[in-house]
Amino acid sequence: MASKLATASSILARGVFDGLSSFPQLEDRISRLGEENTKVLGDAFEMFVEAFLATQSKFMAEDVWLVGQVPAPIRAEMNLPNSSMGIDGIFRTRLGTLVPYQVKFRSRRPTLTYTEVSPFLGLTERATDRIIFTNSNEIAVDAANRDAMRSVRGGDFDNLTPEDFQAIEAWLKQKPFRPALPQPRDYQAEALAGICDTLENNARATAVMACGTGKTLLALWAAERLRPRSVLVLVPSLTLLQQTLDEWSRNTSWGPAFSYLCVCSDTTVAQGVQREADAIQDHAMDVEFPVDTDPAKVRAFLERETDQIKVVFCTYQSSNVVIEGAAGLAPFDLGIFDEAHKTTGPRGGTFAKCLSQDNIDIRKRLFLTATPRLYDISHRDREGEFRVVSMDDEAVYGPRAFTLTFGAAAKRGIICDYKVVVSVVDELEVSQFALDHGITLVEGDQIGAKWVANQIAMERAVMKTGAVRAITFHSRVASAAEFSSLTTRGVKQFLPDFDVFHVSGAQKSSERKQVIRDFREASKAIITNARCLTEGIDIPAVDMVAFIDARQSRVDIAQATGRAMRKPRGADKTTGYVVIPLFLGRREERSLEDALDGSDFSEVAGVLNAMREQDEDLVDIIRALKEAKGRGDVFDPSALADKIEVLGPAVDLSVLQAHIYAEIVDSIGGSWDEWYGRLVKFKAREGHCSVPQRHAEDGYRLGQWVSAQRKTKDQMSPERVRRLEELGFLWDPITEQWEEGFR
Repeated sequence: MASKLATASSILARGVFDGLSSFPQLEDRISRLGEENTKVLGDAFEMFVEAFLATQSKFMAEDVWLVGQVPAPIRAEMNLPNSSMGIDGIFRTRLGTLVPYQVKFRSRRPTLTYTEVSPFLGLTERATDRIIFTNSNEIAVDAANRDAMRSVRGGDFDNLTPEDFQAIEAWLKQKPFRPALPQPRDYQAEALAGICDTLENNARATAVMACGTGKTLLALWAAERLRPRSVLVLVPSLTLLQQTLDEWSRNTSWGPAFSYLCVCSDTTVAQGVQREADAIQDHAMDVEFPVDTDPAKVRAFLERETDQIKVVFCTYQSSNVVIEGAAGLAPFDLGIFDEAHKTTGPRGGTFAKCLSQDNIDIRKRLFLTATPRLYDISHRDREGEFRVVSMDDEAVYGPRAFTLTFGAAAKRGIICDYKVVVSVVDELEVSQFALDHGITLVEGDQIGAKWVANQIAMERAVMKTGAVRAITFHSRVASAAEFSSLTTRGVKQFLPDFDVFHVSGAQKSSERKQVIRDFREASKAIITNARCLTEGIDIPAVDMVAFIDARQSRVDIAQATGRAMRKPRGADKTTGYVVIPLFLGRREERSLEDALDGSDFSEVAGVLNAMREQDEDLVDIIRALKEAKGRGDVFDPSALADKIEVLGPAVDLSVLQAHIYAEIVDSIGGSWDEWYGRLVKFKAREGHCSVPQRHAEDGYRLGQWVSAQRKTKDQMSPERVRRLEELGFLWDPITEQWEEGFR
């Protein structure tokens, strides 16, 4: 369909829309038009918006009328005058909603003032939805905060792809254009088959897939293959809701049959912000799609008689709105629970309400996560109830339909492998550096010394690995901001070739998007945060993540590490680095060994324990080293070198490596494997596993441990049972001896 704008043909003839690949390109061309005629400038941007609405499925625009062409009944319904002052057009969505809009182009993107848009706001007071399209990044708060008001801004247009501009050009020139939809890769096809097979015979299913393996598209493909008429998609934040809606609307094969409603409120998101430090503080005014909080709107959407597929996107925190709106109606055919590990913990908690069929009727539930969270659910409370939900509870989460761990994904080349870099800095280095750079450190100021040590550790890791793009995680937002500063406490003084940025959950959405865009475009860059970048924000692949002074959960660590392991399709990236600084409080009179013995390995152990839950190879390496220790073999940590690298002063590096590898094995390896190694040693010497009750092996009470294994067999993992039985372990030696007597 061609543009309805009177000047469209002359603007097209000037090549304004020819061969575009980015929005800044279009801005530049439109700005140059404005040097000749400001009306042509405005017309060109209006023309772009008309084509944008026609080609962006997310806006669900069925009919678009430019001002002066709006049918009289619609003008009357909206109480609009015949004149063109203050409004540029109206479009009708697939849901039947009439949406008036205004278009504002401003060179160099100044903030759009209230005065500039006040006529539009006054004319459209009766509208239930209205939009301002502008290339400005900011709109005056008193305008943006108006009821039923949303906007599409420069930062949103910056996200348009070359393919989007091909579609816009084709639409304006009335040429056919059908973008190629992405197809599942082999592992995604396996996951789809597993999900569909599991849900055919079960009401619930879980798929566990590493970060960066395409769970959002997988959810869409699963929905399309299962052929539901109604779908509920639950996500933990408005930011993730926006990304999911973008992916679905851009890539669905449903075409015009795709209709959606988004449910979220600033109030309920704020509840999640209070729950998690440095979480993204979302606001409905920051997104370009309508967001509802009224259960009546949900009910009306679901009750519509239509052939369209009805999809409700909702944050977990706002699920009560959907529960109330859907009560008594036909069940949702499919519920998709993204970042499903967030639903674990207290039964009936804010994030867990839609788990129960008693709360909301859903025929099939699909749970997706990279990091399943498990709890001990065997303990009842004082009322005799199980109050906690865990992702290994099939009654709640269904059977495991598909699993692709970080380690397995790396082996298949879907993501890259990781290497943990323990970057060691001692107090002697800190003192020398402070002296060389005029930094004053008060005697005994361990906090200040550690701060400088973290900067040195980061610089050392970057130089060694050749990383050019990194994220740092910190315990507090203030620490992250200071690490990015241009003061002597900022990391840029150590890495002057790097651009350094900072983001936090409290930043405005437009500001955060611009920072991330600048980070993406920089040739060498570091971005600092407390924890808002662990998940939910679309950020380019990085070479390195560094836990500078972070205190994070294992799930957060795994999610953050996944950032470094992402591998853009077609890229030759082989390794993502995970950096952990280790500060040694070592003075001249103190030996290196003493300093190492007094060091805090908790952050190193925390990161490695998180990775052990995701990487089978690391589990096997640690297990083998613990077993070897139990057997009394010479400690040989060479197998760890592929997973963990130790950096430090060259003069002491071999001592550092040996001590740190040993500490790692002691800190994260299970004691069971070491005891098993002692049993292996006993079997090799004695020829059997019948250890006397009082026997000690090298001072360790091996007989008591063997007895304990027999008593706890029912609680033991199948893998441990198998290992003991392969060794010739007797679970009931008395019965075995009795039977042996009759042979």
